[in-house]
Amino acid sequence: MPLLRLSRGLLLVTALALLLSPLAGGAAPRPVQAPQEAADAKIPAYLAQEEARLAEQFSRPPVSLELIVQLAETRAQIAEALARQGEHGRARDYLLGALALEPEVIEHWERLGDLSVQLEDRALAEQAYRQVLTMDPAHRGARSKLASLALARQDYAAAARHLEIALADETAPREWMPIATLASLYALTGQVAQGRQYFNRMAGATGDDRFVLAEAILIQVAGDGKAAARRLRDIEESALTPELLKQYAERLKREFDPNLLDKLFKWLR
Repeated sequence: MPLLRLSRGLLLVTALALLLSPLAGGAAPRPVQAPQEAADAKIPAYLAQEEARLAEQFSRPPVSLELIVQLAETRAQIAEALARQGEHGRARDYLLGALALEPEVIEHWERLGDLSVQLEDRALAEQAYRQVLTMDPAHRGARSKLASLALARQDYAAAARHLEIALADETAPREWMPIATLASLYALTGQVAQGRQYFNRMAGATGDDRFVLAEAILIQVAGDGKAAARRLRDIEESALTPELLKQYAERLKREFDPNLLDKLFKWLR
């Protein structure tokens, strides 16, 4: 799918704004400086030496685009090395330093979001994932993670919107859990009719039985057990009985429980 990229200048402004923001949880390393400690046991020596070498070159203009990219990538590698050792705060700071230099790397924005989630900094995580969407509006990973953040703050409508877009992406394999979660959200928010339309359309477009099952769930939630049973017959070799579907639908009306979905429908995974 085509990537919708912001101008390099605007991305750089965004990255710098995150660097200066209190949400970042501490000052990020300046792009032109080597680590403050001469020998940091948690940073591989070859990466520390490479960063110091590149940073020294960076401090002496003119600076080439190739040098900027190399220094940014080195900082990103240091971030990963720190993250593997549980140093998530320092890893995030190094990654912010990398993004200040090279803000167009979509994988680094997503990784920044992941590190921020581990640090329980949901505000910065959401900023990072939304930055991914400015470059790729249909990015399934960022959409799914934004849906998780929306669920955490009980913004079920926003979570549903993100999952709808993520599941419509044809470039990545679909899994049952996001589909089941979306069915739960439709039921929980009273958007049963909208959900049935969405799953019916997706089932027709993809031929995926999991969308058929999700539609049957919502039909049962609406109280039409006979229609739900008929829709289940469209799934080949279905191990789900109308009675089991009815029991699940009744519980779904009362609470959001993705774990229940996972247990009931493991045969679809």
